[in-house]
Amino acid sequence: MNNYTQTTFGLAPNYSMELVDSKNNTQWETEENSLADMELVVEGVAIPVITTLGLVGNILSIIVLHSPGIDMKVTFREVLTMLAIFDSLFILCASISFSLPHLSEHWKVWIHPHLFPWILPFIQISLNGSIWSTVSVTIERYVSVVHPRHWFCTFSSIIYIVPVIFLTVLWNIPRFMELKTCYRIINVSGSIKLPEICPTFLRKNLSYTRDYILIANFLVMALIPFLLLAVLNYLLFRTIQDSGKKNRKTTTRQKRDQKIAAILIFVVLVFGCCNFVRIITNMYEVCLLALHGEAKETWPAWCELLTFLSHFLLVFNSSINIVIYCWKDEKFRNVLFRLLGLSLNSKPNIGWILAVRTAAIIGDTAMQEGSFDLLTKDSPDPSDRKLTRQETTESCIMDIKPMVRRNDTLDSMLEENTEIECSDACL
Repeated sequence: MNNYTQTTFGLAPNYSMELVDSKNNTQWETEENSLADMELVVEGVAIPVITTLGLVGNILSIIVLHSPGIDMKVTFREVLTMLAIFDSLFILCASISFSLPHLSEHWKVWIHPHLFPWILPFIQISLNGSIWSTVSVTIERYVSVVHPRHWFCTFSSIIYIVPVIFLTVLWNIPRFMELKTCYRIINVSGSIKLPEICPTFLRKNLSYTRDYILIANFLVMALIPFLLLAVLNYLLFRTIQDSGKKNRKTTTRQKRDQKIAAILIFVVLVFGCCNFVRIITNMYEVCLLALHGEAKETWPAWCELLTFLSHFLLVFNSSINIVIYCWKDEKFRNVLFRLLGLSLNSKPNIGWILAVRTAAIIGDTAMQEGSFDLLTKDSPDPSDRKLTRQETTESCIMDIKPMVRRNDTLDSMLEENTEIECSDACL
């Protein structure tokens, strides 16, 4: 095992702590072997599988989000696209850094020490970008749903995208100067230079470790974004809940925005659960630093276990969004299924939809004029009971349905990209 732990928000090597050198070597070796086995299963097997599925899912999400039938605001779609890009970059870099060393000894010994010092900054940039993209999309939904007539709604997606990219890149510039590749000379049939990952002078600096890596990153990557997400999603939830009580005063566009906001709330809940382990390890390290100054306390086995568990949860969180979109949004699911050729339902028959609309109109007219003979041939005397609007509409449909089936010309009117929405009053 390396002489450093992979912490710093469950990701980066932290040289401020060292693993315990137990006096009982046998017990320590047993614990380390158990951890190594679990780490192999999580990082060597589970993460590569999730990464493959996640990359495919994020690519499909980007394609669907730019399809015309998705019925989402352009600003919201573009911010979600940014989130998918950051998620894809993160799971790719995380898999290269944490999974490949378990799968290839050659990669672990000869390639990983040269590559990791350069991949680490991109891991942090993508993780930071994913976090603040979630905050950004939450702000967009908050403005659209809670303040739909605010002047801020007229802004393009640039107002949400540029600050996130600027913050994530600028904030993580020091990461490029944390690690370097050094060499250890071993004598096996001659001198061999074995590459290793070593901290730079900056990374060894106590003030840098304490003030930037631990405290500042805890604020920027954990506390502040989670507080914003908690407050904004609470306000979104309250707005959606209140609008349900005033459904008649809500337009179709507002209903769609609120439905998408409900999907976002679920995304944020999954995001919070998957990032919780990362926050625990970081808070533990911050507390040790506050109590012991130089943080020379031992690093327990449970923190080592939480570290690679955090890797898995973060990769899982960056891969699961497409499942949430499909589960909670029928329009997203339909567009995706059509894209994959998996649509089980045939396209709507335009003749049948016209029949439903016609039936609704005839039903309303019949109810207003009191002429129920055509609609209720086998029903009791209309004077005995009043037919509801749904009953008269269904009766009209049964009368018109045979004629619609015989009219093949109506089916030919349905083109590939035609989208027909029948109002709730017709269905």
